Amino acid sequence: MKTSFYTSWGNRGAVPHFATIPANMTQAHVIFEYDSSIVYGQGRSYGDVCLNTNGGLIDSRYLDRLLEYHEGARLITCQSGVVLKNLITFLETKKMFIPVSPGTANVTVGGMVANDVHGKNHHRVGSFGNHIQSLTLLKGDGSIEECSENINNELFRATIGGLGLTGMILTVTLKLKSVENNCIAIKSFKTKNIEHILALFDETDDEYEYTVAWLDMYSSPQKGIFNCGNHANGDIDCAAPVKSKTVPVNAPNWLLNGVSSKLFNKLYYSKASLFEREVTSYQSFFYPLDGVEFWNRLYGRRGFYQYQFVVPYGSFLTVYMDILKFIKKFNQPSYLAVLKKFGDIKSIGMLSFPRAGYTLAMDFPDKGRATLKMFEAFDKLVMDAGGAVYPAKDARMNRNVFLQSFPAVTEFIKHKDERFCSDFWRRVNIDG
Repeated sequence: MKTSFYTSWGNRGAVPHFATIPANMTQAHVIFEYDSSIVYGQGRSYGDVCLNTNGGLIDSRYLDRLLEYHEGARLITCQSGVVLKNLITFLETKKMFIPVSPGTANVTVGGMVANDVHGKNHHRVGSFGNHIQSLTLLKGDGSIEECSENINNELFRATIGGLGLTGMILTVTLKLKSVENNCIAIKSFKTKNIEHILALFDETDDEYEYTVAWLDMYSSPQKGIFNCGNHANGDIDCAAPVKSKTVPVNAPNWLLNGVSSKLFNKLYYSKASLFEREVTSYQSFFYPLDGVEFWNRLYGRRGFYQYQFVVPYGSFLTVYMDILKFIKKFNQPSYLAVLKKFGDIKSIGMLSFPRAGYTLAMDFPDKGRATLKMFEAFDKLVMDAGGAVYPAKDARMNRNVFLQSFPAVTEFIKHKDERFCSDFWRRVNIDG
């Protein structure tokens, strides 16, 4: 065993964490040296679901093998530590793609399962968990359980979106989709206001698999850019983006203010244009931020929060307008805001975040107590609307917000492994 430095992507000035790395992860022989452990993948969770202060972290980086590929059945089995960008590179040679992709390829397959990630096509296919055929799980007592719709179904549903608390995911068998090339045909719109954006989501549902909107929350009315796309047809090739740029050090805190936020959003909007049928690489479409390594350093040493919520369709506009008022009241700049539409396909996981409605993710620099007070105001709006806050992006929600967001938690607790815990779970303090 050895120790290494770990943190989460929000890098909010948290105390450094240390984790044990099993020497023989390829055999999945994990020694539980602590009363509680949690699995750490790529650390792309924004808050503390992947951290376990004073406990054990199990590094999954060595569980990185592709095990079986079944072309006819369109299935692939891999270990949980496989990084998404490596999986996609392999699938590209087979003219296959994953059914659901998050906004970064620098995540592990196990992390995608544990957080039941969603993509730009939820209105068509649901969340990642809807496309998992089976998985194997290492329990705290050393036993290994196979889980699927037909085997250990309750444990299967608890593990999908279960935040790594039911055990250590060892392998995942995933359903794939066929594609003709590595390109995405997209159409972009500069939008006039939030009502225009919501109308475009409805108008493009049937024609486009992928839809997403960026919002300039400082403009009045709120402008934005709406993108929609499909996998391109034909024998064409889209070159991958040039090598990623890197943010070498943390940005100074004095840069993080309303002026710089407004300037960033204004420049982003002004550079955008309408493309009737632009064809681009899947990397540029799905993972634009991956072009800048360590972009989280732009938020400085204090780090940042992302607040992501979902509310029913009919409640979104009212909640959104009230959120704008609180942002102005607390003088808290949001540098990036992304809106997606969730469809009616029900997630498998007991603690899965996606549900019918609109989901908005907003990045905020950590400005101390004022930021937290603003989030408390957001919480009330979201809870009153019957919505939920996303644990994978969270670093501060309280027990009551979690319980209201995920009423199936009482069922989930039956399947939580007592040897697995995280800072997040301790904070919401569901089972003491």
